[in-house]
Amino acid sequence: MTRSVTSCKPDDNVYSVWQTMRARKLQNIPILGSNLKPLVTLDIRDAMQVLLEHEQYQEQALIDYIAGIGYH
Repeated sequence: MTRSVTSCKPDDNVYSVWQTMRARKLQNIPILGSNLKPLVTLDIRDAMQVLLEHEQYQEQALIDYIAGIGYH
């Protein structure tokens, strides 16, 4: 058990949260609402999935832009 619990807010940047999780070697991190009550627990695999999907979207947008299709 620890007295110092690392948490995040729903509007925090996923990349920043992932960096914190990686630096502290955390597998899960609670997401706290405005009343500091837990809303849900973010798993590092879910954070990685969101980051991967974002990168894939950015890559496809760049491919479309270069091909002259434009942005979606």
